[in-house]
Amino acid sequence: MGCRLIVVACAAAALTLGVPASRTQAQGGPPSAAEVAAALGFDAAAIRNAQAGQIVSRSIEESSRNEIGAAIAMLVRAPTSRVHALVKDAGFAELDPSVQAHGRIQVPATAASFAGLRIPPAELERLARAEAGGDLNLSTDEIAALRAAAPQGPEALGDTYRGLLAARVEAYRKSGLAGIAPYARAGGASTSPADALRSALGAETALQKFAPAFHAALASYPEHVPSGFDDRFYWALIDVQGRPAVVLIHRLVSTRGDVIGISERQFYVSQGYNALQVLVGLFPAQDGTAVIYTNRTSSDQVARFGRMAQSIGRRTLVAEVTRFFTAVQKAALG
Repeated sequence: MGCRLIVVACAAAALTLGVPASRTQAQGGPPSAAEVAAALGFDAAAIRNAQAGQIVSRSIEESSRNEIGAAIAMLVRAPTSRVHALVKDAGFAELDPSVQAHGRIQVPATAASFAGLRIPPAELERLARAEAGGDLNLSTDEIAALRAAAPQGPEALGDTYRGLLAARVEAYRKSGLAGIAPYARAGGASTSPADALRSALGAETALQKFAPAFHAALASYPEHVPSGFDDRFYWALIDVQGRPAVVLIHRLVSTRGDVIGISERQFYVSQGYNALQVLVGLFPAQDGTAVIYTNRTSSDQVARFGRMAQSIGRRTLVAEVTRFFTAVQKAALG
């Protein structure tokens, strides 16, 4: 589901790989990989390494003290259509070992939209004991609903939680970022995943420069989404440091000429981190497909432990995403 971890920018691989020069930003077409790579700050050595088949990375400036970000560049030696096919329906979910289960959410969402979501017993027990400042991301109203359902048993508790997930999807579909309820924290405090996503999007200056309509669609969703965009929702159960987390995902896909842009926004995460914004660009190149993958992850733990945590987290994320994209390269060639 897009590797929940990192800001990745992989367009750099195509700087010298023959991306058609006729489709330039100045001429009103989609940007070239070379233009995006330059905006993202990849140097010549990184580009040469990516061209040779390596997955290369660089740090980026995080948009807030809660955020971890990084950048990765890669060249997949397969046609863009092949790479797009890998992400079109499930966002690489089948290739991501952290994804335990996933499904598409048919909208309007209801509790039945999550019929395939099997919540592990240990997580149901945590839901029954939910409280502000605990180890789950829930609003005050969600906590009250779950505590009320808990005496009715695990089945009623699971159904209530699925209904709350559906309500989050519908609130987001109706009001976008403004519809995302904050997570209740101890002492009456709260954490806003919406603010984290706004901050992440605001830092994506390359997207704003080269794809302003796409940037505006994300900033103002559900308004101003251009016609032709593929607009989908998914749920996923993923492993986060040994515990399952339920994730709600919004994906927008745009095609401009032969360049494909993908946004994956994790606007609810049950535990482990708060929110995530991924951006992916697929650029045709002489030797295959240059991939741009950007991801910014927001977590309370990062803010709690400061810059050292950001540095350690960034290195960990780069390592995990590198392993993931190695699998992508292999699958694209299969």
